[in-house]
Amino acid sequence: MIVNSTPLIYLAKINGLDLLNRLWSNIQAPEEVRKECLETGKERGYIDAYNLEKFFDKCVKVHKLSEEENEKLLKIAEEFNIDLGEAAVIVLAKKKGEIEVLMDDSRARRTAKIMGLKPRGTLYVILKAVRQKMLSKQKARELLEELISKNFYISIKVYVSFLEQLEKI
Repeated sequence: MIVNSTPLIYLAKINGLDLLNRLWSNIQAPEEVRKECLETGKERGYIDAYNLEKFFDKCVKVHKLSEEENEKLLKIAEEFNIDLGEAAVIVLAKKKGEIEVLMDDSRARRTAKIMGLKPRGTLYVILKAVRQKMLSKQKARELLEELISKNFYISIKVYVSFLEQLEKI
């Protein structure tokens, strides 16, 4: 699974990074995502950045993209109006032959779909953990509420859809 910063940051905020490690054995990220999570996070004084640093050190294989790949990501970011980290995730996934990418931004998710990838989000991680019996349905609802309390934005439509999917498990 190739991961972007937003799901990592929000999972760190709810102490859910261990779910990623338990659900996927091969977590990867481009250097841009590591920088955004750690360097930018520390500069802004986010305590979560220190938890993310431990997670990156233990669980994430970080890739530095080539000059040619960096040119591709700049083109994608500009053409589709997405962040560099999101574009880097897409470029890395294509390079590695990965299909699933973990990202939350709707524009980046649409871009990933156009590029033939299957974007997943933070809520997908929670639902998958319930399906694999790592979390109870009640705990999943609590994590959803905690995410929202930490300023995780979701539309009412996505909120309702999450609860419906949860009940079907």
